[in-house]
Order: sequence, then C-alpha cells, then structure tokens
Amino acid sequence: MRSLLVIGRFFFLAIVVLGILVYMKGGSSRAATAVISQSCGDVAASAVRVTFDWPSPAVEAQETWLDLGIAPGFPAGAFRAYGPIAAKQTTYSVEGLPAGVKLYYRVNVLEHDKWHVAAAGAVTPSCESAAKPRPTPAVDVISAGP
Repeated sequence: MRSLLVIGRFFFLAIVVLGILVYMKGGSSRAATAVISQSCGDVAASAVRVTFDWPSPAVEAQETWLDLGIAPGFPAGAFRAYGPIAAKQTTYSVEGLPAGVKLYYRVNVLEHDKWHVAAAGAVTPSCESAAKPRPTPAVDVISAGP
C-alpha cells in the first residue's frame, strides 16, 4: 500500500513537471529568419535598399505583410506595414532605409484564416554590409612561427 502511495506521488509530480514544460514550450513560437541582402546607390550612401527573402509557407498564403519597426514589440506608431504582398511572393525589397539604424522585421502570413509569423529578426541597414565581401587576410605562417 505504501509503495502505491509513493508511486502515485511520483506520477503526480511527473505530470506537473511535464505540464509546466509543455506550457513553457508552447508559449514561445520561433519564427524563421529571413535571408537579407542590402544594396546602396552611388548617390545616397545613407539610404539603403534591403531585400527580405523568407521561407515559403507550407500552404499558399492568403495574404502576407512585412512589418518594419524601431522596437521589437511593434507597438502602434513605431512600425510600418508593407502589403498586402502577392500570395506566392516570398521576397520583398524596401528602398530608402536609413543606414545605421537597427530595425526589427516580421513577416505575417494569413493561412487558413489564421495569422502567424513566418519570419522575424533584426537588421541594421548599412552600405558597408552591402559592399562586396572583403578577402580574409593571408597569414604568414613561416615568419609568425609556432
């Protein structure tokens, strides 16, 4: 009888811990990040064109919007929405973004009458990051020694 009581308490504790883990895991949705490319015009190095390329949704989207904001929570008045974007389109470019200002982005997709975030992250537009990659400097192993 006593062993059944111990097993019952252990089982109850295991269910509570499992419930907490499921609750914690379910509360965080991790969206993918978009592949980001940047380019700058010759005239205005302070205005950057940023292209966002996000993963295709499993089901064709009914509607897609790209939000760009200055705060990660996208509070009202602190972001701009671009859309609706064509259903099959998974790339969108925004021109004239200020260089050196960290911006947060999220791609909202409507599928089966439910919205979800398909991609999210942050980008700091920069003409330097839009430039060609710099080669890694060569290391002189012979004169550097062990």
